[in-house]
Amino acid sequence: MFKTLASPTVLFAALTVAGPLAAALFPSTAYAGGATLVTVGSSDMCDDKGRPCDANFSISAREDDEGLVFGTYIDRFENGEGFVAEVDCVFIDGDDAWISGVILDGTWDGQDKTGETVITRVRDNGAGRGETDQISYSYIGYDLECTDAPNLRLFPVPRGQVRVH
Repeated sequence: MFKTLASPTVLFAALTVAGPLAAALFPSTAYAGGATLVTVGSSDMCDDKGRPCDANFSISAREDDEGLVFGTYIDRFENGEGFVAEVDCVFIDGDDAWISGVILDGTWDGQDKTGETVITRVRDNGAGRGETDQISYSYIGYDLECTDAPNLRLFPVPRGQVRVH
């Protein structure tokens, strides 16, 4: 039940910007003090099979100082399907973050996935360290807890940016 990513649209092209501009675009996720912030903007993940980086993946997720989680997780797949999810969990361990939520609207393989859970893992390899940031597939409908930090396989995002604070 995992997914690859899909074709670009104007909305998702706009969401491929991370960092300070993401905070400006999503004021409810602005980084504050000890809060947790994860932003991802990517044209797509790329795999070792030579799959093109031609879809969209974006996350803007925040956990505030009181433990409240806010955010949006969007994944558009190569086949034109995809989803928009409301983030309900953010877990950070070092440079890795696990983000999960509930799909507000979306399809995969022609099936409505609204109301199902989704989880992903991202890694911030840092600007200037010579390594490409990474993301995993979006796993839909699996009984996986964000806080359990499942070992989801990571793929490079050479045209994207992952920020984990």
